[in-house]
Amino acid sequence: MSEEGVIAFFQGFRWAVPEAFAAAVCSYRFEQGDVLYRDREGYRALEGRLEPGLTAIQVRQPPRSARAIPREYEGDRRLANWQSEVELERVDLAAGTSERLTTTQGRLLMVLWRGDEGWLDAARDAPPVLKSARDLAQALRDGDLELCRPDGSSEGCRFVFVVDRSSDASCARASAIEDALHLLGRVEAVERTPEEAGVPGSDAFHPTLVLRELVLRGVGAPVAEATLKRVLYGGAGDAERFQISRHGLLESFAVSEADETRARDPIDRDPAE
Repeated sequence: MSEEGVIAFFQGFRWAVPEAFAAAVCSYRFEQGDVLYRDREGYRALEGRLEPGLTAIQVRQPPRSARAIPREYEGDRRLANWQSEVELERVDLAAGTSERLTTTQGRLLMVLWRGDEGWLDAARDAPPVLKSARDLAQALRDGDLELCRPDGSSEGCRFVFVVDRSSDASCARASAIEDALHLLGRVEAVERTPEEAGVPGSDAFHPTLVLRELVLRGVGAPVAEATLKRVLYGGAGDAERFQISRHGLLESFAVSEADETRARDPIDRDPAE
């Protein structure tokens, strides 16, 4: 909940998916009793005439809290959950009609994300499992994205890393990182989706993944790295093994002479001058 009594929803989903379903979205596992509405109005008290087309999906199976995958399972848990079976009921609340069907957790997530109920058609090719935070972190390390130099006329550094908004652990880690950097001065935070960051094949990534950029002005990268190390290094023994690149991209930025000139004299000039 973003505020008391106010439902917070995930951004980027065509269906209205409350953040209360974070665990289900993160693990690809909706369970018995979960009810999701196409529109946000469905989560409010339904009074008077129902609008045509108000649609809901209620999950009938799998049972709540049942272990989906054996503890000793050694395969790809994400793929196993993605392909696992889910029984649901699609309800037209205004018409008072419903339809029961069996599909997969992956197809259900695609419906919620893309809004295309055609994914429930068993004759349609199954969607591939979505790329994870690890995949996006690798794209960041490989330089497969577009990062503009921070605006302004001062030097400093920035730290860019992956956050999964549906993962409590990822969000807690992101908060710890930002809190630590705040000790060095003011932090400017920007979030971009893989698409906004220009990551190739951005539509193949999990919809709750973002790239968070934290900018510190007047702070050098070595100072920021020392602070981040205290937050991110969880190993024992030789701390020299710590590599910031495993956690994100830390880089310095400086202002070019042309940028400084434009900052001092922002009046448009004739290119021929």
